[in-house]
Amino acid sequence: MEENKIQIPIGWGEDSLTAYFQLANDNCYASFVNLKDDYLILLRINSLFESLRKNPVNEEDKLIINHFLYRSHSAFLAGVRLAMSCELVEANMVLRGVLENSLYGFYLHNNPELAVTWLNRQQNDESKEKAKETFKPFKMIDLLKQKNEYLYTIASKLYDMTIDLGAHPNFLALALNMDIFETENTKHYNYNILNTDSQSIEISFKIAGRVGLCSLCVFQMVFQKHFDNLGVSAGIELLKEKL
Repeated sequence: MEENKIQIPIGWGEDSLTAYFQLANDNCYASFVNLKDDYLILLRINSLFESLRKNPVNEEDKLIINHFLYRSHSAFLAGVRLAMSCELVEANMVLRGVLENSLYGFYLHNNPELAVTWLNRQQNDESKEKAKETFKPFKMIDLLKQKNEYLYTIASKLYDMTIDLGAHPNFLALALNMDIFETENTKHYNYNILNTDSQSIEISFKIAGRVGLCSLCVFQMVFQKHFDNLGVSAGIELLKEKL
């Protein structure tokens, strides 16, 4: 029996926006074929996230932390999708969110009394400023350093790397995604929204994998027994050898 396939809508690809979407999709197919080994590592990381999503810790004091775990997973999915489609700068914007969500969850696990501050952020201007001050990234990552200096070193390096490569509007991200060439006496600058350089894509895959694995390691410090029981801890150890 022939499988049902989604029919491409009439007009798809005939305007500049859907034509771009289709090109991005085509890049995903190419990445899937050409970087199969790297893709399989990302798939294994996603499987660990999926196991945690399907088997949550149903304890009242962990509900907010579960939220950050799920958001970290969804950011991982989006970041990998962008990396596969060759939207490499934008991938780093989202991959930073993978780490930030894990840091928020870890921080609230160690400071449960601050949950009220996070929940009340939108109450008024004063509560918003209090939340901003309370959940500054350097405070959260400094706490990680106190609890696990080795993991802190990895997380801080990855966090800075995503910023350098696009999470902030830095020159390095611009330079790595721009072609410069000359014709006669004119210099041309061609900025690539879709960067199809194979080495750049491979690096983006590696960063996505390391960010996803690092995020899982941070949550492992919160849910150690649960990770052990689900086999997630064992899966993390096997993936460390690959990344």
